[in-house]
Amino acid sequence: MIDTLRYASRLKDAGFDPPQAEAMSRALNDEIGSGVATKADLDSAVGELRIEFTKVVARVDVMEARFDAVDEKFVAVDARFDAMDARFDAMEGKFDAMEGKFDAKFDAMDAKFDALNGKFETQGRYVFLVWP
Repeated sequence: MIDTLRYASRLKDAGFDPPQAEAMSRALNDEIGSGVATKADLDSAVGELRIEFTKVVARVDVMEARFDAVDEKFVAVDARFDAMDARFDAMEGKFDAMEGKFDAKFDAMDAKFDALNGKFETQGRYVFLVWP
């Protein structure tokens, strides 16, 4: 706030006549006084900001709790994927074992066909069919 009495006194000391100095002092006070924030105005604004800040902090706390819940769900999903990976690894091992057995059976059959093929080669060109 402006000390209008002191301001008017300064104007008088500078050579302004008293009615003119007082009028200028009141005019300046009216113009500036309405736009100047008082301590009460600032205290009120700070109080409102504290209330709003408290609301924002509460919202942030709620959001953090939600994010924590989502993180927990991702941990559970990761555990399920790990379990599925283990099952797929076990199945892959079984398929590999089956593949080895099939390869061995095919190799045995190939050996039998090779043996039969050798027998046909020793028989010559003629094949006799016998009817009952």
